[in-house]
Amino acid sequence: MRVLFIDNLDSFTFNLVHCLEVGGAEVEVLRNEGEDWPGLGEKMADCDAWAVGPGPGRPQDYPHLLRAIAQWMGKKPLLGICLGQQAIAEVCGWHIAHAEKPMHGKPSIIQHNAQGLFEQLSESVSVGRYHSLVVKEPQDFPVDAGSQLFAHRPDILLQIDARCEDEVMALSAPAAGVWAVQFHPESVLTPEGQAMINRWLQLAKAYRPSHE
Repeated sequence: MRVLFIDNLDSFTFNLVHCLEVGGAEVEVLRNEGEDWPGLGEKMADCDAWAVGPGPGRPQDYPHLLRAIAQWMGKKPLLGICLGQQAIAEVCGWHIAHAEKPMHGKPSIIQHNAQGLFEQLSESVSVGRYHSLVVKEPQDFPVDAGSQLFAHRPDILLQIDARCEDEVMALSAPAAGVWAVQFHPESVLTPEGQAMINRWLQLAKAYRPSHE
């Protein structure tokens, strides 16, 4: 399984790369230098799946990343982590808002639907959180004009797979090959994180785009 990992210049990037490699993936890291990737099409053709990692700021700070997600989502299986989840949600017309309180390096117990990444995991899972922003469903929050600019894929309907109280901790659109988490599976605060990564690799191998 060849995975293209979008490095948003976060300190956790290579911890995540290591987890993917432990799961059996061959990983190529593509740095986010703040502009479009001219060779992205060739890299996507060479990979089996891709992942968008964590990073600083808001998804709107990375319009080139949002364009890439809008273009390639549904064509190759995708994993979004932290900023990656927020960027996927932004592209699908969701809203990004401040969390009730910043959670940087803090554990939480989440409740999940036992589907996708959470299949066969404990009923309540402990995860490590490193974020101050969360995604909000469109009906829960008015979508502003700026967000509308990036809502390129309203055809992809995201479902909520996990929450911590009222905050969304995981999303997916299995028919489009999309899975995403707000927390960090590579953190020592996420004991079952490697199992989630392994499960994503299984799901990615099994995914077939609808046009095939």
